[in-house]
Amino acid sequence: MSIENGVIVNGSPIGGEVFTFFGVGKRSDGLYYWSDVLLSSTLNPKSKHKPMEYPYDDIENIGGILYSRTTRLSDNQKRRVNYGHNMVVYNSAPAAMRGVAANTNFLYNRPSSWGRIADLWRYDHNTTNWFEIKLGATTVNQGSSTPVSILFDDLFLLGTVVEKGLSMDTANFGFIAYNSTQSSQGFPQVYFIALTDLTTPGQQLVDLQDSLELKGIPIGTWYLYPCITNVRVSQHTFTYLRDDGEYEGNWIPLPFANTITFTVVTSGAGGGVTDYINFDGGYAEYTQVDSTTYRVSSITLDFSSTATTDKVISYRLSDRQGNILSGAGNLLVSGYITVPANGSESAIIEYGEKESEYGGILVSVAMTPLEIEVEYWEQGSDSAGSGSITIG
Repeated sequence: MSIENGVIVNGSPIGGEVFTFFGVGKRSDGLYYWSDVLLSSTLNPKSKHKPMEYPYDDIENIGGILYSRTTRLSDNQKRRVNYGHNMVVYNSAPAAMRGVAANTNFLYNRPSSWGRIADLWRYDHNTTNWFEIKLGATTVNQGSSTPVSILFDDLFLLGTVVEKGLSMDTANFGFIAYNSTQSSQGFPQVYFIALTDLTTPGQQLVDLQDSLELKGIPIGTWYLYPCITNVRVSQHTFTYLRDDGEYEGNWIPLPFANTITFTVVTSGAGGGVTDYINFDGGYAEYTQVDSTTYRVSSITLDFSSTATTDKVISYRLSDRQGNILSGAGNLLVSGYITVPANGSESAIIEYGEKESEYGGILVSVAMTPLEIEVEYWEQGSDSAGSGSITIG
């Protein structure tokens, strides 16, 4: 077995060292048992690749390799069983929040009918949350808004989500919102703020996934947990929900996501940087060396401002999807730019000096195209905005 940085290499021979890796000891008869590895308490349930129960008899032939419950599982088969988890669908938002609080909304379903050692390939001991939600600002003035950044990844490919008929066209996305009083009382009621409107063309998740906005929350400190639902609630309306059957439907809290603390004040928050700075996009000068390698010579980021004074804006390039295999250290840089009042300015990042002989740097990715996230904020402020540019 080959392990690199806590990841079991796909296709590598799995031998006795797996017992040491997972801290599995011998039984009372002095022998090791493979089944003890599959049921080890040290397994990280957040790894998408791990031993899991698969009750179906289907067989997939991919490149001459047969995937089934008795051999190994394909990615499609793993998604069919929610990567080995029991995804609970609740009939109300308060019930969904209680499930999240009790950590019972997405329990790991360990194998019981058939144990496949091949399930350990690509196991990642370091996997953390599957969904990281970012807000442009976590404190805003009443009536202000802030952008919401999230990568939905394969949420809508998970078996339970598919079974319920939820997709980016048929699901509302938003946050279950609660305060400390509701939490201490066991969530008999909560609020829901929808960032989309599944009944209105142009306001569905498929349209807004890259431009989600949070607004409409009243004054106070709130805790927000992401959720999808087929319940029809108005976009940006802070809806009060109880277990009274009025808003029954399918409520699915996102698995392994972060809870956000969000505060709305009467005044003094200063607003978010996105209230006056717009990231108008960007582009790169590059050549494609092969199917997954680019030679990038420069990247240009365009900003505009509606502020009445000049603003010094810091920016940072990042790879949220973890797609860059090499060259990230030179490509993903940070800097700052002064954007004039009611004007625009471009930050031009030159990479020619990195490898002057070629006029750029080589960047390899696992999957094309190369997407780079751009984060920006006003110097001296925690308020942030984000956008992205695509290369290739």
